[in-house]
Amino acid sequence: MSQVPYADDPEWRALLAAVCARPADDLPRLVAADWLEEHGELVRAEFIRLQCESSHLDDMRWESEGRDTADIRALDRRAKQLLSGPGNDWAPAWLWLGEVVIELIPDGARFFDHLKFRRGFVSEVCTPMTSWMRLGAKVVRAHPTQTVEISDRSPGRELPDGTMSSKCRWYRRQKLVEPVGDHVLPGEIFDALRYRKRTPPHEPVEYGCDTNACDALLRACLQWARTSSPVEKTKLKWWGVSFGT
Repeated sequence: MSQVPYADDPEWRALLAAVCARPADDLPRLVAADWLEEHGELVRAEFIRLQCESSHLDDMRWESEGRDTADIRALDRRAKQLLSGPGNDWAPAWLWLGEVVIELIPDGARFFDHLKFRRGFVSEVCTPMTSWMRLGAKVVRAHPTQTVEISDRSPGRELPDGTMSSKCRWYRRQKLVEPVGDHVLPGEIFDALRYRKRTPPHEPVEYGCDTNACDALLRACLQWARTSSPVEKTKLKWWGVSFGT
């Protein structure tokens, strides 16, 4: 499987760990951009800086009277060109910590329905459950992802006797061979849900509304991925600041 040259570089891995550990802080992102530039990755470095600047201007827009709005649009247009413009096939190569996404896709199938970049890294993912189970740990290791939407799962209200419950439920998948309904979750994700609710292992996890159930699923998916991909115990000093743990 192809990798970008720096994917396993200890310095880069420490910088990634810092970005993921401090998602609200632009400094680790800008330090990562400087490191990329020094190692010849000029396009990705520019992309990170552009999105950080655009985000900063957007946060401060209330102080201006339109000038920053035009600046934001210009920055966003340039960032979009870098990410998806003709001939720019560099983006897929670093999305998942160096693995080329197109090489993971069998027979033209899509693993991800939607990706949203914010301040140079993936902040939101919309994907089927099977794809998240396969690549979720890699995503959170390489990006400070805060939002996950599982596109093929929704909580159920129908009870085994065919009646409808006032509460919505997530169920645990019992056997590998059983059909997977959109309200059935892999054991690892279900366990992350039930631990919070203190639900017995073989009982469904109940919520008062769909919104609460989907929010709980988001947290469980991120918790599972982060537990499966612990932050590396690496330290790096850059600009006099220590990054990593």
